[in-house]
Amino acid sequence: MLVSEVVGKAPCETVPSGDPSALGGERIRLLWKLFNRLPAMVAYWDGNGHNVLANNAYIEWFGCDPAAMAGVHISAVLGEELYAQNLPYITAALEGEEQHFERKLIDASGRERHTQASYIPDVVGGRTVGFFVLVTEVTDRVAAERAVARSVEEHRALARNLPHAFVLLFDTDLRYRVAEGPVLAEFALSSADLEGWTIDEVGIPELAAEMRPRYLAALRGETVSWDSSLRGRIVSFTVGPVRDSAGEVFAGLVIGSDVTAGRQQEAADVALRQIAVATAAGAAVGLVAERVARSVQELFEAEVAAVARFDGETVEVVASYPPLPERSAWLQDTGAEPGSVLLALRSGGAPRYLPIDAAGEREEGEREEGQAPEAGGRAVAAAPILVNGEQWGALGLALGHGRETTPDILECLAEFAGAVAMGVASAAAWDALAERATTDPLTHLANRRTFEEELARASTVASRLGNPVSVVLLDLDHFKAVNDTYGHPAGDAVLLAAAARMRAVSREYELLARVGGEEFALLLPNGDRGEAVAAAERLRDALSREPIRGMRLTASAGTATMSGSAATPSALVAAADAALYASKRAGRDTVTPSPLR
Repeated sequence: MLVSEVVGKAPCETVPSGDPSALGGERIRLLWKLFNRLPAMVAYWDGNGHNVLANNAYIEWFGCDPAAMAGVHISAVLGEELYAQNLPYITAALEGEEQHFERKLIDASGRERHTQASYIPDVVGGRTVGFFVLVTEVTDRVAAERAVARSVEEHRALARNLPHAFVLLFDTDLRYRVAEGPVLAEFALSSADLEGWTIDEVGIPELAAEMRPRYLAALRGETVSWDSSLRGRIVSFTVGPVRDSAGEVFAGLVIGSDVTAGRQQEAADVALRQIAVATAAGAAVGLVAERVARSVQELFEAEVAAVARFDGETVEVVASYPPLPERSAWLQDTGAEPGSVLLALRSGGAPRYLPIDAAGEREEGEREEGQAPEAGGRAVAAAPILVNGEQWGALGLALGHGRETTPDILECLAEFAGAVAMGVASAAAWDALAERATTDPLTHLANRRTFEEELARASTVASRLGNPVSVVLLDLDHFKAVNDTYGHPAGDAVLLAAAARMRAVSREYELLARVGGEEFALLLPNGDRGEAVAAAERLRDALSREPIRGMRLTASAGTATMSGSAATPSALVAAADAALYASKRAGRDTVTPSPLR
C-alpha cells in the first residue's frame, strides 16, 4: 500500500499494516527510550506510511491515544489538509532524500504553533524502508523574527537621525538585521557587508570574540558600553536589549560612534557630559557658563574664553576664563564701533572666525575658515547661543599670537554653545516646574524623585568614564520625640531649619535632598570616599553646633562611594543605608563610611 493510497482517515484512526516495521523489537525499545529523552517530537514511519514508533511529545502534540498509535497511518495523524501539504516531502524521503522544512501547525489544544520538521530516510541494504520524523517547535523564534522585522524600519530611521554614529540591530541568532549610518563608511563597511550575516560571518574575528559576550548580555536584558579598535579607528559601542510590547527581549541594539578625532574631542565630550549633569541638576546659568568658559579655554589652550549675553547694543560678559578686565577690546565695544567677534554674531548664523590685530582692533573683512591671522595678530572664534530660535548671546575664544584656527574648533565651539543654550533653556524650565516636580514642599530641598534621577545620571557617567560617585544618607536622631512632644508644626519648623543649615554647608556641585520624613541624602557626582565622609561630617556638625528651637539636634550618617560598573544607584543607596544603620547602632551622632568601593 503506498502512502498516497490512505487519506481521509479520522485523526489517530488505526490502519492495520501487518508487520509495520523493518526495525527489530530490541531496536524499537532502545529507540523509544532515546526518543523520549529528546526535547522534540520524534516518530518513525514505515515505507507504507504507518507509525512504528512515536515519543510522548509527538503523541501529546497531536492528542493521540498512545495505545492506538502503533500502525496508524500518517494521514490520520496529520489530517487530510496537512497530509496533502506534506505528501511531497514524505514521497521524497521514501525515495531516500532528506527533507527539511518549516510548517505552521495547530496542536491538540487548537493553538497555532510553528515548527521545523526534518524527514530522514531509514536506508537498509540500499533500500529505504521508512523514515524518521523530527519536529522542533520554533514558535518563539518565529515571534522574535516577526518582532525584529517590525522594528527594522524604526531602527533605520534612528540611524538616519544619528549623523555621527551607526546603528546595528541583531536578532537572537546574533545575525545583523539592520546596519545603517553614514559613519559605517569611515570603517570601510556598508550595510551589505553586515546585514544578513552573523557576527562570526562578517569576517572580523577579533571583533566577533569581543562582541559575542556583550551581545549575549544584551539579549539577557543588560546594557553594556565599551571602546574598541575597528579597522584602524576607535569606536565607542553601547549595546542593549530591544523589547517587545510584553517586555520580552527579542533583539539587541548597538550604537557605535567614531571617537578617533583625538584627545581634544574626547576631553570636550567629557566636559560636555559634566556640564550636562550640572544642567540637569538645576545649575544656574552663570555656573554653566563658567564651566563652559573654563572647559573651552583649557581644551584649546586659548588666551581667553568667554560667554557673553546680548542686551540691546551692549554685551554682558556672563563668564570668562581667565577672568577678563572690566573693559575688554575683544569682548566689548571699543569706542565708536564694536570691536568684538561676539557682537559681529549678533544676527546669529553659523560659528565663524574674526582676525584681531595686535592692538585689539578688528581687521578689515572676515577671514576664511581655517585661515591663520597675520603674524602678530590673533584669531577669535565664536559661536552663537540660540535659545528657542532667538539669539541669546555668543561663546567666543581668543587664540594666542599666530595660532591657526580650524573648522574642528568651530564645530566643537558650537557644541559648547549648545550646552550653554541648554543651560539657559533648562533654567527657564526649572523656574516654572522645579517647585512642583522636583522640590520638597517643606524644606525646598530636592525631593526623592529628583535625587533618584540625578543619582541615575551620575551613576551612568561614573560607569562610562570610570569616575567615582558618592552618596551620603543622613537621619535626624530621635526626631519622633520632637513630633510627639511638641507637635507636628514644631517638627516641621525643625526640619525646615535643619535643611537650611545643611544647605548652607553643602558645596556647589553637591545635590542635597529630603528623601523621607527626617531622612536626607547628599549626592556627590564626582566625589571620592574622603570627600563623602568630609561632606557628611559638615552636615552633622552644622546640625549639632547650636540648638534648633531650643533643642540640641544630632544626626547619624552613612556614606558610600563606588566607581565604574559597580556604581549603580541601587548599590550605592543600599551601601550608604547599611552604613547609616551602623552609625545608629554605634550610638548615633556619628558618620560611618561603607567599606564597599
